[in-house]
Amino acid sequence: MITYRNGKEGHNGGLGMTWEGWLIWVEWAYFGAAAFAAFFTVITVVTGYAQNRLNARISENKDRTFAEFRFASEIRAKELEGEIATAKSEGEKAKERAASLEEKTEILRIASTQLAIQLEQERISRLKLQSMLSSRHISPEQAERIANTIRGKVSKVRLQVTSEAESLSFAQDIADTLTKAGVEIDGEMTGVMIPTPYGLQMSIPENAKALGEAFANDGFSPLIRTSSGSIPVILVGQKPPSF
Repeated sequence: MITYRNGKEGHNGGLGMTWEGWLIWVEWAYFGAAAFAAFFTVITVVTGYAQNRLNARISENKDRTFAEFRFASEIRAKELEGEIATAKSEGEKAKERAASLEEKTEILRIASTQLAIQLEQERISRLKLQSMLSSRHISPEQAERIANTIRGKVSKVRLQVTSEAESLSFAQDIADTLTKAGVEIDGEMTGVMIPTPYGLQMSIPENAKALGEAFANDGFSPLIRTSSGSIPVILVGQKPPSF
């Protein structure tokens, strides 16, 4: 059936709408879709721009962070190089100090050794001086050894001594030792003798050599002469001088 609206003739397009109504609806739908597409296009463009800006900002932040890290790393590397150089320098100084200490220690060791040698030499000199200043003396042990050596080998001795006090004391020790061995003593005080006799002197017959050997073996260093007489003679002179 054909109807007319608004004074015009038309056909029914379905759903109670005329073809003109359908055309108007389609036009609005097209423009709505176009507007919607345009909106999403704008949204896409804006989103893409925002994404690009965000990516650029992230990239800038990364670049700035990397640059800061690189700068800090370079500074730390230089600091470490400085510390290494300082450590090397201190190590060299430590080696130099150690070498210096070793040298000083060696000098002190040498000085200590020299001092020990000097002290030992002074001790020996002091003992020699004490020996020279002290009186000659026969210890009980020495007297026992000498007596055992000459016992039964020497029967009589003539003992001569000067009037000097130290010589008299030493002569008394000799007399006591000879008496211990059973030797008869013929004592004689010589008084002042010119030239002055020094040390222990003995004139001994061949059959009385044990007398000289006994005193020599105990360190008294007698001056021994062989005599043609029958009786040994011992002369106790003054103690030898230190020179």
